[in-house]
Amino acid sequence: MTQRRFGRSPPACTPIRCSLRARDLTGARTTIPTRRLLCLSEVHPGVIVSSTSLRIASFNVENLFSRPRAMGSAPDEVGRDILDAHARLGALIARDTYTDDDKKLILDLLVGLDLDRSDTAPYALLRQVRGRLLKRSKGAVSVVAEGRGDWVGWVDLTTERVDALAMAHTAQVLREVSADITAVVEAEDRIALKRFTEAAIVDEDRDAVFPHVMVIDGNDDRGIDVGIVSKPAYPLRSIRSHCDDLAPTGRPIFSRDCPEFTFDFPETSALAGSSLTVLVNHLKSKGYGKPADNNALRRRQAERIA
Repeated sequence: MTQRRFGRSPPACTPIRCSLRARDLTGARTTIPTRRLLCLSEVHPGVIVSSTSLRIASFNVENLFSRPRAMGSAPDEVGRDILDAHARLGALIARDTYTDDDKKLILDLLVGLDLDRSDTAPYALLRQVRGRLLKRSKGAVSVVAEGRGDWVGWVDLTTERVDALAMAHTAQVLREVSADITAVVEAEDRIALKRFTEAAIVDEDRDAVFPHVMVIDGNDDRGIDVGIVSKPAYPLRSIRSHCDDLAPTGRPIFSRDCPEFTFDFPETSALAGSSLTVLVNHLKSKGYGKPADNNALRRRQAERIA
């Protein structure tokens, strides 16, 4: 199975320390260590957990209706540069005080996003809601804010509609895998995911296959959050977010979130009376930023999950 086959990344189901047998989408079997707690992240890509009573999967939907243009139609190299500049600029403008070096770097990053001459560019938008970050006069551009307190604003990535065929393929994968519980990565928000499942993943009576849908806004401002969908037998009992878990640096550990979703086993299950907690995570991407920084953050995230 290739990415082009579905128009998106291939399914990634990644249980950790689970007693259930598993098979991947090619039919090959794999063994996963035992533990009641599951974490769906990036450890066993392409695996579906299954038994006689329960199947758990995860899938990167890569957004359902709209996606940042830098992550979509932009050439790979251009997209990487845009996302890197956006991330660095977001961290920089959040500082309490801007030094002269900070201001120079802010301008350099704005040039990279094509936002030095205008608040609107093909891949990004500069929102200056109150106060001003920049002064543009007769072709000259300068940073006039002395720190975060001098202005209110941010930089958004421009979005574009997701291809209809890609959406249809995503629905096809989720419908055919037919997991009882499916972790979802890179969804815009709960309403988008719920509308998608109610419209595109239905049974013969047009009822939603996954009536239980939950996405919590995480720490990523690009609209790529993690969530979960489940069949009628597995209503969601409780949620616990880890958005605010902090590293020693004071920054959030998780780039998005690592929510805990808890389900009760149905009365017809051999495990009736017990509960199952699923942790859904999207580790820091390897593709953007400095490899050493990325690896350090991924290690902190993995250690926190464990």
